[in-house]
Amino acid sequence: MRGVEVYYESRRPFADENYRLAAAVLDGALRGLAASGHPSVNRGIIDAACWRNFQGRCVGLFVLSPGGATVAPNGAASTQVKEATNMPAALLETLFVSSPDDAALLREDAVRTAVARGIADGVLRYLGVRA
Repeated sequence: MRGVEVYYESRRPFADENYRLAAAVLDGALRGLAASGHPSVNRGIIDAACWRNFQGRCVGLFVLSPGGATVAPNGAASTQVKEATNMPAALLETLFVSSPDDAALLREDAVRTAVARGIADGVLRYLGVRA
């Protein structure tokens, strides 16, 4: 597996903003990689509301789940998310260390810097700020 993917949560009250943020940072990360001379695979935007099926139950991604949601991080016992943030959120997976090609890229300072700048540009675009 290699590339870049981003998770958002559709069960939150501002799900549309979560998705918009996810799209902006994904685009920024991919642009950053391309600008560094290393275009990557776009693995897309994934709804974390049903991140994993655990014992026949749909479990959300813990860090993005809405308040009151029951999740099972890493397949462990169920946990209740007491309070979620009150702002849009996305979780970006930028390259995979399990992929030899991606791992090699992650060792390059110039690639990490280009990806970080791309993500920052994506956040600024999301906020409506010119970079």
